[in-house]
Amino acid sequence: MFSRQEINHYEFENVPLNQDIFLMQEKWLPAYEQYIEDVYLRKNPNPVGYISYAAVNSISDDHLEISWYPNVLDRFHEVVIRLPRSEFVCCFACRDIDEKPRIFVSNNWIEDLHRRPYSAFALVDAIGVKKALNAGDLKESKLLSLRNALDSIAESNPGIAMFSFADSVLVKID
Repeated sequence: MFSRQEINHYEFENVPLNQDIFLMQEKWLPAYEQYIEDVYLRKNPNPVGYISYAAVNSISDDHLEISWYPNVLDRFHEVVIRLPRSEFVCCFACRDIDEKPRIFVSNNWIEDLHRRPYSAFALVDAIGVKKALNAGDLKESKLLSLRNALDSIAESNPGIAMFSFADSVLVKID
């Protein structure tokens, strides 16, 4: 697979650390290989598959510790996850055509990652914290009002845990 000499192959023990990577399901491997070939043949192909933004923080004997970024559109929110060696399929990069390293993982593992209830969280700018910070106008009363509203919702819904960090809210449902 990926026989072109321009392709960098990375074994589990040598995946790139502390840089942007993409996670992809292994089912996209053949289509992605064809995509790379078509890029080199200047056929202007459309990208294939779905990516998850991530960065590998460390490598151990049995897993990769990964920072996964479920939302990169308006903010970077990090969820630290572990990719077991048994779920790692392969890793490739091709820097001369600006293709970041891609770690292909088992289809079930990444589907499970996206379905985990504790990895789903809401991003809320309910009181305009970002705007208030930029304007130098963040008032304690706004933060207290948000906290009180969240406490009230949590009190009436015992199956929900909420953690707020200024305007971001992490919601965990039992």
